Amino acid sequence: MINNMKNLFKFLKKSISTKKENSFFKVETFQAFNFLSTMDLEQQIVANNISSVNGWCSVCNKMTAMIFSHSLHHAIKNGMFINWREDAICQECHFNARTRATVDLVDRLILTGIKSAYATEAVTPLYFALKEKIPALIGSEYLGEDKIGGHLYPYQEKRVSHEDITKLSFSDNSLGLILSFDVLEHVNDYKLALTEIYRTLKQGGHTLLSTPINPRLKSTVTRAYIDNTEGQVKHLLEPAYHHNFIGNEGILCFHDFGADLVDLLYAIGFSGVDIFIAQSATRHYYGDFIIFLYATK
Repeated sequence: MINNMKNLFKFLKKSISTKKENSFFKVETFQAFNFLSTMDLEQQIVANNISSVNGWCSVCNKMTAMIFSHSLHHAIKNGMFINWREDAICQECHFNARTRATVDLVDRLILTGIKSAYATEAVTPLYFALKEKIPALIGSEYLGEDKIGGHLYPYQEKRVSHEDITKLSFSDNSLGLILSFDVLEHVNDYKLALTEIYRTLKQGGHTLLSTPINPRLKSTVTRAYIDNTEGQVKHLLEPAYHHNFIGNEGILCFHDFGADLVDLLYAIGFSGVDIFIAQSATRHYYGDFIIFLYATK
């Protein structure tokens, strides 16, 4: 135990280079991905039941303490799937690995001077962090079937724009950048959603997407769907719910995405799709499921 802890701290001390570190592995296909720089550190965290480590936070822009949640340790103890995406939570800004990596990648990819940018969220801490980097960014939330796209509605003492990603209110070729993070898995017709993103982007515009993707899964699995004749949700697998900032209840996951999501983007018409996998020993991006797709129209 003591030797393992010494090895861990030696590994961290040797690895830390904060801002200069290349925290993203870029590939054109998932088959080309074999980068596992954080594996040794992950195994030591699991073996030694480590509760926190120091690391570089791209949101706070400094070294902070990263906390590993009770859920992660429960998963370790019971041999369950370890969700590194939603853990390693910064003690100061409370962003997890996925959202910290999102800010990190946007900071590296997005140039200044963007005049038209849209995000599929508007009330989350992530949105406000991105808004600081992209002043032109506007956001929305899905507020219900009875709402009109592009209209403002009261929510938590604010007025929030409503959009349905499968029928956006924006004109054709009107946006230079679209950001959507962990939304697609909650959309019944995700293919229509991606088509809408393509329609509203300007030629040469970009979309940066994240969603839980299993790179070892060749084809996307549908967990549930909406029966249009009955207007009801039909479950094909055990229901899975994710945290929802808009309401107190979890939000249903319709799909488990596989590597074919990239093929779909090309089929819709995107001219290029870059795959970015976040892995970093100093920023505590662990596993190989923190995946971003950066598509160009």
